[in-house]
Amino acid sequence: MKRKLTEQERTYRAKIASNKRLFKKALKDKPVFNASKGKKFLKDVEPGNLVEVSFAKAILIDANDSACSVLVTDYFGSDDTEYYSGQQRWASSTEVKVI
Repeated sequence: MKRKLTEQERTYRAKIASNKRLFKKALKDKPVFNASKGKKFLKDVEPGNLVEVSFAKAILIDANDSACSVLVTDYFGSDDTEYYSGQQRWASSTEVKVI
């Protein structure tokens, strides 16, 4: 035999149900980001391509959802050229121009 729910249990279950609806809607209504004209996101570039950003030229080695490994060949900054040259990790949402 089922026991009768208290008022507190009914309001708790109603809040849980409304939260589930809200979460499902939030997952569907996420924003869509597009790259600027003439550029691509780093995650959309094939490995092995030469890419350029405002401060460097690099070769994409490996890409996944969170970060990409690149090999920086040319650095256009004035200082710390030794630090920025070589293998680096860049965000996968970095806008690059494919050369």
